[in-house]
Amino acid sequence: MVSCEYASVLEGVSLDRILWEGDWRRVAAAYQSVRKDWDKIIVLQQYNIDGWPVNHITDSFVKEMYRVAGKLPLFGKLSLTFDRRDGAREMALLESVPSEKPLILLATTGFSSPFAHGKDLLDLLERTFPDVRILDMDTIRAERIYDLLALFERADCLVTVDSALLHLAQATPKLPVVALIADHPSHWHGSPAYEGQRLRIRYRDFERNKDRIIQTIASCLVATPALGGRPSPA
Repeated sequence: MVSCEYASVLEGVSLDRILWEGDWRRVAAAYQSVRKDWDKIIVLQQYNIDGWPVNHITDSFVKEMYRVAGKLPLFGKLSLTFDRRDGAREMALLESVPSEKPLILLATTGFSSPFAHGKDLLDLLERTFPDVRILDMDTIRAERIYDLLALFERADCLVTVDSALLHLAQATPKLPVVALIADHPSHWHGSPAYEGQRLRIRYRDFERNKDRIIQTIASCLVATPALGGRPSPA
C-alpha cells in the first residue's frame, strides 16, 4: 500500500500496489482499511501520528523496516531497480545540463531532516571547484523523481543531505556519494551506510569536516572516467 501523495514513485517499477487516499501519516487508519482483506499485513512505515507502535531496535529507521519485514539479513544486499524508466524524459533532463565540465550534484534541502548549512556548502563547493559544474538539485524539477537517475549516471559525484536523493542513489551504486546524515532527534532517525558512500558526516559535524568533504570530492573527480564514457539512458 502506498499513499496517493507518493504513488508516482512506484510508476517506475513493475509492482502491484493499493492506493491509500488518506493522510500518509495515519498508518493505523490505513491498516484498518485493509485488515479484513488480507491474512497477513506488515507495516513498514516508521512514522505516524495515530498511535501505531514504532520501535528503535536497530540503529536506523531504514534497517527497522527490514527488521519488521523479517528481512534484516538482506539489508545492503538487494539492488534498487527502476525497470520502467522513461528515456525521453531523461534525455530532456540531460540536455538541460551542459556536459563540457565535470558534474557534481548537490542536494541540501530535506523536509523531514532539514540541513541548516546548505548555502554555506554550496558556496564552499563553488569556491573550491571553479572548473566543475555544481548542479543545485533543489532547482531541478523532474516529472518523476526516478527521472533524476539520468543525471546520477552522468555525474561524477553526489553530495546530498539525508533526503530522498540519498536513497535514490542506490539505483546507481557506482556513483560516489558524500552523505550528510541526520542526527536529530537521535541517530536512529538518520539513514544507514549505503553502497557507494565515500564519506558520511552527521549534520552537527559538518563545520569541522569541511576539509574532509572537499578532499573526498576531489578524489572522486580524479578517479572518475573521462566524460562521454557513461551509459546512455535506458
